[in-house]
Amino acid sequence: MRFRSARPDDAETIRQMVARIWEGHDYLLESIERRIAEGGVFIAELDGRVVGVTRLRRLADDEWWLEALRIDPDQWGRGLGRELHEFTMNELRNRGRGVARWATADTNRSVPFAADSGFRKILSMPFVHWPLNRLAPLGVRKVISPDADDGLEVTDLDEPGLLEYLLRGCLENYAGLFPREWVFPAATPERLRGLLAGRPILVRRGPRGFRAAAPLYSDDAEPSELYIAPLVGSTEAVDGTFVRALGRLARREYPGVDIWSHLPIQYLPAFLSAGCRRETGFNWIYAYELRLSP
Repeated sequence: MRFRSARPDDAETIRQMVARIWEGHDYLLESIERRIAEGGVFIAELDGRVVGVTRLRRLADDEWWLEALRIDPDQWGRGLGRELHEFTMNELRNRGRGVARWATADTNRSVPFAADSGFRKILSMPFVHWPLNRLAPLGVRKVISPDADDGLEVTDLDEPGLLEYLLRGCLENYAGLFPREWVFPAATPERLRGLLAGRPILVRRGPRGFRAAAPLYSDDAEPSELYIAPLVGSTEAVDGTFVRALGRLARREYPGVDIWSHLPIQYLPAFLSAGCRRETGFNWIYAYELRLSP
């Protein structure tokens, strides 16, 4: 098998291959051209035919992210995924210092690669789908509850103290990471400002400050999926009332778009009570980390 950097003219071939995986539900279908242009995309060729793709993405000088490992379904079971992963690891060790991370669903064939290549699991979260536009248990109340006991309010990152509260939530619930789509970079004040500035954030207040907070965001100008992160607060504060208000906010700000998100396990019962469901085939998302030797 031969490995090389992907070129712009490989995009359509890659798209045709990944369209046959997960019934076509793959972020690469819409973003492969951009990812090739940004760099770090590699393909595997067998007998002159593209049979695999992956990406080694540099998030910062000392921070790397492995993503988008895909193998042609016709070639499954031949060990090509492991070969492509090992190639990526060699590229990483030749170029990298600092820390490397990646995430995958518990059902993916790449899960055993993590321990075999020295990664340790740092995070496990259920992956959920909230079909906001095909159910209506959210009620018709306004997003801002008229009941002062609810303490609910929609605000943004300019709220004093909110950035620090969200950063603390990243440490408590996400191993210090910020799970955005399928990339989990280290949570820093600069990154949260860049990603969440201008986004609606549902908060629940108490006598001593914030009791819960949930930003809604998407990485796309015309989103097809919404994410909730970082979700922060006690399980008493992130209850059914809070979650249903979050659903109403999502339907108001992003009409016609469903939520697909990683979710800290302690909040799952409240979301299930509001019509959220765990996805078959994506029940758990694992995140892994490897400290690279200098």
